[in-house]
Formats: sequence, C-alpha cells, structure tokens
Amino acid sequence: MANKQKFRFVSKPVAQGGKQSIALAAVSGAIMIASMIVSFLYEGKGGSILGALGLCAILLAGYGFVLGIRGLNEKKVNHMHSFIGTVTSGLAVILWLAIFLVGLK
Repeated sequence: MANKQKFRFVSKPVAQGGKQSIALAAVSGAIMIASMIVSFLYEGKGGSILGALGLCAILLAGYGFVLGIRGLNEKKVNHMHSFIGTVTSGLAVILWLAIFLVGLK
C-alpha cells in the first residue's frame, strides 16, 4: 500500500495578544525614535516631557512582552505573532533600560 500524505490547508487561529504585542512594540519603537530626534535637536535638554514619554514607552513595551508571553501559552493556535511581539517588545525593553542606565551615568 502506498504511503499517502495528508495536507491541511486550514490555518489555525492567531493567538490572542499577538497582534497587540506587535503593535505595542511598534509604538514603543516609534516613541524611542521620536524622542531621540527631539533630544538631538534640543542638544540633550529635552526635559521632563521626554522622560515621561520614555516611561510610558517602556511600560507599553513591558505590557507588550506580557501579552506576547500569554499568547505563547495558548494551545492549538498559531504562535507566530506572539513570538514576534514577544521578541520585539523584549528588545524594546532592553533598549529603553540601556538608555535609562546611560542617563544615570
């Protein structure tokens, strides 16, 4: 008897929180780039507004990381968006912490 291969073309649903995780990482990255441009234009004297934006952005990236981790724990769903969101949010948090620690020096 011949070995029959079965193909499935029905895709799994996307994990909840995956797309939101990617969106939060993108927003955090956009705030990071905008803050760097504004800080460069004001020669490093951006003031408390840039600090507040940075704090909001690191919290957004942290929440995106949590959403991505929750999406990775779901069963019988596609984890691609959750994986991408978790990695990008985690990198954003690390970059924001590096910027914060350089600022303390």
